[in-house]
Amino acid sequence: MTRHTLALTGMAVGISFASAGLLAQAPAPWGPRNADRALTIDAVRPSFDGLDLSFPSPMLYGGVRWPVSPTVGLVAEFPLALFATQGSSATLIGNPYVGIDYVAGPRGLVAQLGGRLPAATEGGDFGGIAQAIAGLADYDRFEAWIEDLWAASGRVGWRARPERGLGGGFTIGATLLSPKNADKEVLADYRADIGYNDERFAVGAEFTGRAILSEPDLGVGERTIHQLTVGAGVALGPVWPRAFVRIPLDADLKDAGFNTAFGLGVSWVF
Repeated sequence: MTRHTLALTGMAVGISFASAGLLAQAPAPWGPRNADRALTIDAVRPSFDGLDLSFPSPMLYGGVRWPVSPTVGLVAEFPLALFATQGSSATLIGNPYVGIDYVAGPRGLVAQLGGRLPAATEGGDFGGIAQAIAGLADYDRFEAWIEDLWAASGRVGWRARPERGLGGGFTIGATLLSPKNADKEVLADYRADIGYNDERFAVGAEFTGRAILSEPDLGVGERTIHQLTVGAGVALGPVWPRAFVRIPLDADLKDAGFNTAFGLGVSWVF
């Protein structure tokens, strides 16, 4: 299975593909500085050339983190997409994520280990294309939308989030995809971010990338996909609303028609 088959074609017929400060990924620099116990919801609106999605046609992510110690927490994420065009609609239930994470504190080591359970189901009259739309709109997490697939992932990194001022961080890791009717694939995942925050406001940018490791015949440019996300958030007591936009940096997603993804979200830290 080549990268183009995985990313652009195969997902539409059964190995299909779906950032924000979501709990199933590393905390974004425009989210709350400390979210040891939190509920989140994010809505992402993708934009494609040649595809006139009705408003709002959102991709929705609900998440929770529950601490089991001062540094370790249980995390879960539940994805759902609701797409519509003139005369057609689709409801896409994604693969839920469950895992455990480690956060040393505002400055120090971060790590995460988890997986996605095979629950993705598409209903409606999009003919499987809703899975492709969702995955192209969030390639960093396309396994959230693949039918009949188990996925396991692990990441480790470092971050610094001072009470006031510049911060940043990075993570590296890997994802194993095990679809029912296709070869297993191994992906490398990497990200870096920088941001500014104080007690009431945060703004930042995040660079993310994925590389297919299980296709030795591909060149570097053929096996990698990169994106840039920028966002901002404000604190209203324990509630942290935020907005962000994600743009593709490589030709592959652009050639597939993906332009941008706009998102709004909120975290409740309690």
